[in-house]
Parts: sequence; structure tokens; C-alpha cells
Amino acid sequence: MPVQTAWQFHCQCSRYHPGVWSAGHFRELVRRGVVVLAAAADQARHSLLVPRTLESRGALHGYGLCAQIRSVSEDTVQVEEGSLYPALHRMEQDGWISAQWEVTAKGRNAKKYSITALGRKQLEDERETWARLTRGVTCVLRYS
Repeated sequence: MPVQTAWQFHCQCSRYHPGVWSAGHFRELVRRGVVVLAAAADQARHSLLVPRTLESRGALHGYGLCAQIRSVSEDTVQVEEGSLYPALHRMEQDGWISAQWEVTAKGRNAKKYSITALGRKQLEDERETWARLTRGVTCVLRYS
């Protein structure tokens, strides 16, 4: 993948997972052939798993999202709250999710997030992208 195209992909990924790489660091990783798969995994952690979890479980607060993803993945996928909340904010701005303040059972205010119709469409696009990526990786593993 050319650096410019990879960098554009990184910029798209970093929108949902900010602060991962500097431009120089990213170009060095591209030179080594490491980045695209790592960037895709980082992007999927937010743009695929969060909407899918909201689709399947209904409205959840941030901690609930993290816990559900960790539980369903049998502790193999961790979504850190520090990267989750900026991603949730961006998804809300993009119209993928909606948020509503509610009082928890412990009497605390918490924002609960729900997937929107636009988010469901985006989820389908993200699933297709992930399926293409995993098919490609499977081919490389099979025939390398």
C-alpha cells in the first residue's frame, strides 16, 4: 500500500482512535509493512464492535460497553475507557449513535448510548470492510 493511501487510512482510523501514531512513526511502520493491519484492528475495536454491541444489547453506558465487549470476547478484546469516550463522542456527532443521560441504580448520572438507523447502515459497511480484510489475511496465511 502506498504511504499516501496508508496515511489517509490512518487518518480515518485515528478519528475513532486518536493519538496512535505521529506521521513519521506511521510512515516507518508502513515501510516495514506493519501498519495497515494494526490500524484496521484499532478501527474495528471502536467502529465495528461498539455499534454491534449496541445493536445486540440495546442501550449501554460506556463502562457497560467495555465490560460487554470484554465478556463476549472471552477477555481477548479490551476497549479502554480512555479511548472509548472520544470515539463515542465522534460517533454521536456523526449520527451513528445517540446518547441520553440516565440515573444508574447507584444514583449516578450516566450517558447511555444507542445505535441509530445511520449507525446500523455504517455497521453493515464496517462488517463488509472487516470481512474483506480478514479474507485477505486468511489468503496470506494460507498461501505464504
